[in-house]
Amino acid sequence: SLKDQDYADANAVIAQCFINMKAKDTAIQKLKIAQAYTKKNPEKGRYLFIIGQLYNELGFKDSANYAYDKVIDLNRRSPRVYMINAHLKKIQNTEITDSNREELLEYLTDLEENRENRPFLDKIYREIAQYHLANQTDSLAIVYYNKSLRANRGDRKLNSLNYQTLADYNFDQNEYKIAGAYYDSTLTNLKENSRKHRRIKKKLDNLEDVIKYEDIVQYADSTITVYEMPEAERKAYFEDFIAELKRKEDAALEIEFKKAAAGF
Repeated sequence: SLKDQDYADANAVIAQCFINMKAKDTAIQKLKIAQAYTKKNPEKGRYLFIIGQLYNELGFKDSANYAYDKVIDLNRRSPRVYMINAHLKKIQNTEITDSNREELLEYLTDLEENRENRPFLDKIYREIAQYHLANQTDSLAIVYYNKSLRANRGDRKLNSLNYQTLADYNFDQNEYKIAGAYYDSTLTNLKENSRKHRRIKKKLDNLEDVIKYEDIVQYADSTITVYEMPEAERKAYFEDFIAELKRKEDAALEIEFKKAAAGF
């Protein structure tokens, strides 16, 4: 004898219980009932999005995308955050092939250029970066990871994902110093003593030893290179080095002089 909205609310609560019990398939059925009976479009969008997430976790990407399409179809009747994330989840569920490569890029570009999506550009930029990385257009990927970081509105989880991706990329390129800096930034955006924080911290600690030995090797290589130069070339090298040190010293003195003059 429950009214429709009460019936929807009851099924949503039961769905949460089944999620807590790790019974995702049963939770999906309860959420389907909740979204069908609720009179509130924001709730409908939320329930459909969670259904999509649960299908994803169960490995049913087509069913997940069907739920995400329903979220997208709600358009302005539901909070835009659900719609944008539904778009992005659909893209993540789509394997890039030669036949859909350009279509996916156009899809992402439309999301990027839509003025209404400005509050969500950090997430959109990351997805574009992921697309370019998968297509081995690494330079564009790095540009968009950094754009995502600059557009971020305080989402620490997204920041940690971007920093870790950049760290892993530079590690794979044997750029250990740069990787170390990115892993350090990753740590600042993770909950301290969490499992992921401990894992990244251990990796960074191991990497610091590699960086230390790499510096020693580079210093030794530089020393040997200078030692093996012809005498005239070696003399010119040190003269240029001394001249550069003097230029920096003069520039620093000029700044101090200007500061002192401004104080009078």
